[in-house]
Amino acid sequence: MRVVRLASPDAFAARCKDFLTAREDENSLMLGVITGGGAWRDGGPLCVSVEAGDRLMLAGLRTPPFNLLLSAGAADAAAYLATDLAAQGEALSGVIAIEGLAERFTEAWTAAGAGRRRKTTEMILHRLDEVRVAAEVSGDLKRVRPEDADFFGEWNERASRDMGLSDHEIATARRTARRRIEEGQVYAWYRRGEPVSLAAFQPTSFTGTTGRINMVYTPPPWRGRGYATACVAALTAERLAAGWRSCLIFTDKHNATTNKIYRRIGYEVLATFLNVDFRAT
Repeated sequence: MRVVRLASPDAFAARCKDFLTAREDENSLMLGVITGGGAWRDGGPLCVSVEAGDRLMLAGLRTPPFNLLLSAGAADAAAYLATDLAAQGEALSGVIAIEGLAERFTEAWTAAGAGRRRKTTEMILHRLDEVRVAAEVSGDLKRVRPEDADFFGEWNERASRDMGLSDHEIATARRTARRRIEEGQVYAWYRRGEPVSLAAFQPTSFTGTTGRINMVYTPPPWRGRGYATACVAALTAERLAAGWRSCLIFTDKHNATTNKIYRRIGYEVLATFLNVDFRAT
């Protein structure tokens, strides 16, 4: 095996496109970054592939300040990549990957003395092809207008802080949220004209068939009333009606309430991911 460092983001996208598309649901995080516009090219992203002969075994992408993303692929390739990056003196804050790959990468990274596991978050990737439960509370789904970007940017910042992101990550997430609002990807559930819950849809394929629901947030005063369920169900149904084949969503593995809600809507478990943090807390 060998690690190939791609000279540019465009070269990375071109080299890995077919490989990622073959398992586009499991590669939705990486595909969402690549197909999400030009912003990911800023700041010197780390773009690598692990190859054996003419076969691509794994792809890795890091857009500072976030953790390294690994594609679906071979576990041995994940360990090989960790050892290679450690030998090159690469500084990583963490890794996000399917459970087995994340574990193999972390074990090799630790063995190389490059860092150690500080915190691990378990996430479940769900997929839906048909909505089973529609909105059960009164209200309407509306696309967030660009002129409301500051207001909903505050919501996104609160959600980011709830997730424990660093100040740098929060600032990056806020800029991303503004861009996505301007691109028409962000929606809110309105009750009697007042926004009570938020969600966004992010295309995650080169083929235009699959996308991921994210940025889900409900302010504390409106929680426990079914508004997040209504917002996600309505947005999912709207996207499927618009011609998308399926929708994906990530949840915290240990949040029983959220997982139960999304199962009721029709989302089914596809894979478990780990977000392993190497930083001291």
